[in-house]
Amino acid sequence: MITYVNTGPAPPIFGFQHQKEPLVTPLGCDYLSCTLKLAPTERKAALNRLKQLKADGTAMPASRHSGYKFAAQVHYPADATSTIRIHADPADTEKAFLRFETNPLKVAMSTFREVVEFVTDQPYEAFVSKAVVTRFDATVDAAFVNINEILIRKKFTQATSAHHKSGHLETTYYGSKSSRGRLAVYDKRLELKRKNASANKSVAGSIVPPQELPPCEVTRIEYRHKKPFPLYQLGSLENLFSGLSIYLTTALKAQTIEEHLFLESARYRGLHDALKAVKNIDKPFEKKMRAFAESAPASWWKPDKIWKGMPTVANAILNPDKAPGFLH
Repeated sequence: MITYVNTGPAPPIFGFQHQKEPLVTPLGCDYLSCTLKLAPTERKAALNRLKQLKADGTAMPASRHSGYKFAAQVHYPADATSTIRIHADPADTEKAFLRFETNPLKVAMSTFREVVEFVTDQPYEAFVSKAVVTRFDATVDAAFVNINEILIRKKFTQATSAHHKSGHLETTYYGSKSSRGRLAVYDKRLELKRKNASANKSVAGSIVPPQELPPCEVTRIEYRHKKPFPLYQLGSLENLFSGLSIYLTTALKAQTIEEHLFLESARYRGLHDALKAVKNIDKPFEKKMRAFAESAPASWWKPDKIWKGMPTVANAILNPDKAPGFLH
């Protein structure tokens, strides 16, 4: 089984068994953003604690983001890839006073808990009961899967952009940036390779280390959920991969130029848009192409089974071990 191996301060790596059959990682979250309202009487003390983080050298200045007047980043020692970002004091007084951002696949949630408790001066359990999730990225990685050899269809969602180079697809987005939900499918190995080109350089005072590359092609399937909901309800979040189907172009034997062109269109535009385009011209051909594509479903893509891992993901975020020491 492919798993992310959490090595503490170091970034997580892929652990692979030697095989070539497609494998899917357990469900994970690689981006979590939560906001917290504070009473006016609590705000000054919270800002002072954030400034204390900077004074202690455990946080570095961060650029102002989304209208907040103050920001800080907490890094693991000498590792700029493992970061907790805190934003405070929004210009818009209707916004929550604090926002926390992190990557639970890279940052130990016990450390996240410690930072939250230090900044808010409240037990983590109180934070869970009052915080609001403003973004939750659900992710899985499909190893031994080439992004150029699959077709994606997400119900009621259009492909909005595709990035490619020399005819090779690298990333496809479904849904707009401003929507409350957006699917991203991309070449994860290529992303890591490009990040390593900047390895061993200083970012905000910390060194960005190279990350271990997986020994095979890996396609990341990531749903970015931006509809706010209470943090304590994380465990009951609906299946974000519901309605997402994946088909294999390698199993489809295109016999005509029309079939070849349709597959190319579906690869870049998504199957939903490609079918919609031909339906407006030739309904019988659309029906034929639908049956053609749906004859090759990816056996490894089982969204209901994948989502059974959500309680584990939620528990790691809602009930992290209490292991203070990073800030002391």
